[in-house]
Amino acid sequence: MYRRASPRDHAGNPRSAGSTSVPSTFRNRYEAERSRRYAARPSGRSTFRLYGPPRTRPSRHSRDRRYWSFIYPDSAADDEKVEKEKEKELEKKRLPKEEVKKLQVLTVEDVSFNIVGNALMHHTLKYDCIKGENAQPVFRRGQEFDVTVTFDRAYQKDKDDLFFVLEADEENPGKNLKERFQLDEDGSDTYRKDEDWGARILESDSDKKTLKLAVYIPGDCVIGEWDVKVKTSLQGSEKKFVYRCPQPMIILFNPWSSVDQVHFTEKEDLLNEYILNDVGSIFVGTAHSIGSRPWTYGQFDKGILDICLSILRKAFGFKMSPSMADPVMVARALSRIINDCDDKGVLVGNWSGDYEGGAKPTSWTSSTAILRKYEETGQPVKYGQCWVFSHLLTAVSRALGLPCRSVTNFDSAHDTDNTCTIDTYYDEEGEELKHLKSDSIWNFHVWNEVWILRPDLQDNTYDGWHVVDATPQEQSCGMFQCGPCPVAAVKRGEINVGYDTAFVFSEVNAEVVNWVCDPDEEIKTHSSIKRDYVGNQLSTKTPDGKAHLKKLSYFHQDDPSLRLDLTDTYKFDEGTPEEREAVRRAVRFSRHGGRLFKKSSELEVTFDRKTQTMIGKDLVITSYVNNVSKEDKAVDVIMAVRTCTYWNNSVDDKALEKKTLPRKTIKAGQTEQFQVTVTPQKYLESCDESYSVYAYVCAKDVAANMPYSSQQPFRLRTPDLDIKGPKSAKSGEQLTVTASFTNPLQVPLTNCHLEMTGNLDLHEDDKNDFEFVFWSKLLQHKNVKAGEKVTLTFLVVGEVDDEEDGRVKTMDMVFNSNEISTGITGAYVVELNKPVPK
Repeated sequence: MYRRASPRDHAGNPRSAGSTSVPSTFRNRYEAERSRRYAARPSGRSTFRLYGPPRTRPSRHSRDRRYWSFIYPDSAADDEKVEKEKEKELEKKRLPKEEVKKLQVLTVEDVSFNIVGNALMHHTLKYDCIKGENAQPVFRRGQEFDVTVTFDRAYQKDKDDLFFVLEADEENPGKNLKERFQLDEDGSDTYRKDEDWGARILESDSDKKTLKLAVYIPGDCVIGEWDVKVKTSLQGSEKKFVYRCPQPMIILFNPWSSVDQVHFTEKEDLLNEYILNDVGSIFVGTAHSIGSRPWTYGQFDKGILDICLSILRKAFGFKMSPSMADPVMVARALSRIINDCDDKGVLVGNWSGDYEGGAKPTSWTSSTAILRKYEETGQPVKYGQCWVFSHLLTAVSRALGLPCRSVTNFDSAHDTDNTCTIDTYYDEEGEELKHLKSDSIWNFHVWNEVWILRPDLQDNTYDGWHVVDATPQEQSCGMFQCGPCPVAAVKRGEINVGYDTAFVFSEVNAEVVNWVCDPDEEIKTHSSIKRDYVGNQLSTKTPDGKAHLKKLSYFHQDDPSLRLDLTDTYKFDEGTPEEREAVRRAVRFSRHGGRLFKKSSELEVTFDRKTQTMIGKDLVITSYVNNVSKEDKAVDVIMAVRTCTYWNNSVDDKALEKKTLPRKTIKAGQTEQFQVTVTPQKYLESCDESYSVYAYVCAKDVAANMPYSSQQPFRLRTPDLDIKGPKSAKSGEQLTVTASFTNPLQVPLTNCHLEMTGNLDLHEDDKNDFEFVFWSKLLQHKNVKAGEKVTLTFLVVGEVDDEEDGRVKTMDMVFNSNEISTGITGAYVVELNKPVPK
């Protein structure tokens, strides 16, 4: 499946903000769901009688209606009336407690889900919703949980029938959405062999009024909330008595289970990262100047799982769907609903530089802040860019039990015409024909990988990591969604396997081609091909399950303690026969096809990619022209440096610096060096928050009238926040933390403030709460002099439950000012332990 239409404005720039109109797909899904519910009015003919406590929380549908009410308030009000009428009809069937006791039928007095014990077995102990008075059980499919049922009298298997009725959607009991099964009294457990729902007796008390049962959840169960009912009757009687549990149970994917399609077949302890780690790192910058920022996923925090489940239901048309059992369909739906383009999803993309009416993308450091704002307002949150979309998707996927990681691809190609090439066009005089160019190369782009087994693709060749991308770049099947496509298929150039594999292949392994056109702008020939420019240093966080205390703005890219390099999982080594064959396989049916393999360059143009410059210093860029032919070449060389964004290298035609060098003869087999210098005064006036510039060099072979060019992004480094504080502490203990940095500029920093997010709490005396982000009062609207060192001291506190001894908690910090708008970042990490009992 190819992605085609790009969200661009009239100037050809990426889409800057979400549309204010309601997408037709969203409207159609809303109307379809509303019509279905109106048609499903209760008939009153059922023979069952309901008893037990009332619900302790609103139904799924009434909670989802909040999202509708922001767009269709009148229709949502009508729908609420229907909901109340249905609940009233149901309550008419409810038996009072004293009436239930008079019956001879076995009746349930209590159902206990043994929440903490089950959470230990199901790896769900970290979820906040399993705690407190209205604790909600959270299970993973593909294994049993135990439940204790207390009756009003002894259970007699020769007299009583006992059934479980589980409903993912009581009004839409389609395939895999409603399950009814009887208690297995002989202990045969055949349901587990058949991969079906079932229950068996584990133990009972002496009078058999209390049974401890094991309930098995099959590995292909729909994920989400399930209402639990226990139905009893006397054998042979048509009258059924139903005890409805006040809280639904939540069922998630289970990568620990061999019968789940997300079964993680690599080292199991890696799930401490890909499911259980609630903090991470964002990799940004360029392939030769990699930086990292902290990020808090917070998938276990209060209310977050509920929000993630609501988002998932919205992605499937505001209802539970059988497709919610399939991780392929779930991953694809999440890639669509995380952006706002088609379904009024979570986050609005904005690459315009104008962030009025919302938050600057670089200001976000937490998925929880975005999710809570979306839940509170019911409207897409403004604004995000690729790394925000990716880390938001990581949080939601991990919350649902889908192993997930964020991946940064440096020098990431954006192929708009499905040629698997990135094309630049020149006339015969060597001038670029910009109006013909639609492809681009981003300094970096961040997407996701999710772990899925693919029995639908015949064998296990494609099992494992799959690319999904929530950033709205191109449409797939008419909607802004991407993936999942197997990484293994990308590596082999098998672009017809999975969803959007051709697009992802281009992102990591497209050929960068310069074409020479005749006066009629017909392609004449390609002047140069760069085969190793695209797809470098693919990076994800080292899967150690921990947060990191490091200098984050720049680190040595071979340092394995923070960054895991994934490049060899996406492509063979450049230039090897395997890599060349993968490219041939991918481009064989493209517009350019075999033409790309018929000619080699005679001049090679490259840059010194080791340049590392701190903001405030002169930026010196060095390029090289290598004559690889067997003849001396007379060469004209032009160097130019322009400002750019991380996603667009052609923003500004006006160069910060441009140098035309005298014609020079380069001997066969020799290399010449050229340099250009940009002062901080020039780049600070023009750069956006990414602090990136785009260097271009063109070497023209005078005799052949053939231009050979190269381009390279460069990133200016910013200083780190130096964070100091205790590395371990007791739960509830106040901790003193300091954050310091030095202004690297020769001008004051103005309108300064420090933003903080994480699962530690800032002392009330030190914070302002602004849209779920802590703004420290210690540094707000203050100025920092040129070269001045600033040190802030503040108090934080964190707590863990008794079962969470040794849990790592974090607070991410971003310093912003008018002059350094990208943010100076740091993270405080502490391991909290429960207090020693007195």
